[in-house]
Amino acid sequence: MLATLRKFLLMEGGLQLTTDEKSVCLKQIEDMSHPVRSYFVLTILSAAIAGFGLLQGSTAVVIGAMLVAPLMGPIFGIALALIRDDQKLLFDSLVAEILGIALVIGLGWVVGSMAPLIELSSEVVSRTNPSIYDILIALASGLAGAYALVNPKLSTSLPGVAIATALVPPLGACGICLAAQEWKMAFGAFILFAVNILAIELAAAGVFALYKLGTRRSWQGWTSVWKQFGWSAVLLLLMSFWFYRSFTIGLQEAEIRNKVRTELTEMAHDVQGSALDDSTVEFLENGNVRVMAAYLTPKTFEPSMVRMMDEHLDAVVGRNVDLTVRSLVSSDNNAEGPVFVPQADLDRRQQQSERSQIYSNVYQSLSDGLHGFSGASLVRLDLPNTAQGSEALAEVSTPTALSPGDVEALEKRIRDETGRSYKLSVRSILTIVANKSEFLYRPAEPQVSDEQQRLQTRLEQALKNQLSTRIPGATLSALNLSQTNGEWRVVASVRTPEVVSPELVGEIEALIHEHVDPSVRLVIRSSVEADASAAGFVGAGSD
Repeated sequence: MLATLRKFLLMEGGLQLTTDEKSVCLKQIEDMSHPVRSYFVLTILSAAIAGFGLLQGSTAVVIGAMLVAPLMGPIFGIALALIRDDQKLLFDSLVAEILGIALVIGLGWVVGSMAPLIELSSEVVSRTNPSIYDILIALASGLAGAYALVNPKLSTSLPGVAIATALVPPLGACGICLAAQEWKMAFGAFILFAVNILAIELAAAGVFALYKLGTRRSWQGWTSVWKQFGWSAVLLLLMSFWFYRSFTIGLQEAEIRNKVRTELTEMAHDVQGSALDDSTVEFLENGNVRVMAAYLTPKTFEPSMVRMMDEHLDAVVGRNVDLTVRSLVSSDNNAEGPVFVPQADLDRRQQQSERSQIYSNVYQSLSDGLHGFSGASLVRLDLPNTAQGSEALAEVSTPTALSPGDVEALEKRIRDETGRSYKLSVRSILTIVANKSEFLYRPAEPQVSDEQQRLQTRLEQALKNQLSTRIPGATLSALNLSQTNGEWRVVASVRTPEVVSPELVGEIEALIHEHVDPSVRLVIRSSVEADASAAGFVGAGSD
């Protein structure tokens, strides 16, 4: 089989390596494998480029790091050393590769530590979960690289091979994950690099053997082949089984994700107007599945509905599903109005709209009615119930209190303009308004006739005389007169050390009838307070 493959590879132009060509090829591989200064310079530069490119998530920068990286050279050196049984070349190649690995991981850790808050980009994450495809890619890359190396006509293909092998980015991702303390992801990135080394080494060794770059002594039966490549092949085979297992698990998880999303989309139809907006599926270590589903919906998903959905997913997936539903309440409208809205919600909205309209109509009618009262304005309206005959309370800012007759007129205005009858109560908040020149909206002072003025003077004198005689320390503070149905109603405010009794008021009123005016009806408002000295009570204004 190896002979057939060798014949196929050498068919083009009957290419056969001459002794000089073999010497040039061997010298090139040896030069690529030694840990010289240029090797370390390129390794450091490629590690820095890859680290920053991975942090940024820039694919172009990461590709640039692949082109600069020299790590593939020592791998070819290891392959050549194994088939030639060259211990010195093997030692140099291993030293170069190990030091290169340490440099790239270390610089990746430094670059990751420089970021104050490390957020792993997709370029990093994609290199922490290797699959069976990565082994196949590495094998093909190793074959292509070794074939291009031994064939001078194909040397221009080496940059493409460097991109395909992608040795530095997994190591850089490993260092960044270590800086972020993501140990599991760091291990996955390193395993990806290790697989690349083993696959490239075995593939390159096969190509070198086909081109007879080894020695006769190194091919003395299967025992020598096993000693040289057995451990690499076994490790690669074990990793292949592990990767295949991860690959199948990934397929199962992808199938579960598709099932979950399909079922979540279908279950949205159970709530009219709902649609699945987004969903995430997380696989827990205990085998359970955590699902977050976000729905655009006209109404919130009830817990009972979520429970039914959860049980349905359990049966479909075959695992215990922990479902959380996020209801993104939204409304849909067409030219005719809302759609996908339950009738109960439409009725409630209609009732709210009607109440709002009734309140607006009553408020406007009452505000317009208050324009007839100088300086009055509506501050607040409480309309607890829109039903006919319910009570309404209005707070009005006004310079003079509204009378019962005023309230009755406002009630009638509301009834006539809105067609609704309310028991209106008005709370008058007395307010004095002024500008820089005068008080505004002040009621005009009532005109006092000469007769009323003379009567008030005589009454004040009579009351002062009677109070000073009958109640020591009593003084007259104010006297107000009003005439109703031919009678004078007199309200006297008195500061006194004791309450004036009705009997005393009657006696004083009788004297006023006899000496002042028989039509007077006297009311005395007692304010119990007095001034006193060591000699006795002191009347207001006394010396």
